[in-house]
Amino acid sequence: MARKQRKTKKSDKPAVVKPRQLPPEPRLVEAVTVGWTVSVSTVVLCELGAVLAHLLALANPGAPKVVVLRDLLIFAAAAIGVLSLVLLPIVYRVRTIKPPVGFTVFAATAAVAPIVTLVARAVNS
Repeated sequence: MARKQRKTKKSDKPAVVKPRQLPPEPRLVEAVTVGWTVSVSTVVLCELGAVLAHLLALANPGAPKVVVLRDLLIFAAAAIGVLSLVLLPIVYRVRTIKPPVGFTVFAATAAVAPIVTLVARAVNS
């Protein structure tokens, strides 16, 4: 004896949930945001390179070029950090959806750190 197949009703099908659409941003706003995030990434990489160069200079005191590399990376991080700090309020002003607070705090801290380092070194010397 064959069982009858029960037909599925439309209400038995799971509802399709569409992903929430974000409001479209103009290309210029996206470009400013990308520029800001790239500047933050560059600052962090310059800072990490400066730390590695400093550790290498401590391990090899006879290598004066490593000290120059460290100073150059700190200066580059400070210069790009200023650019990042200039772009931060612009990004907040033009974007409809603001960047996450955690990333913003990290970006501001990373941008200020090499500037503070240069000021502290200038005061101490």
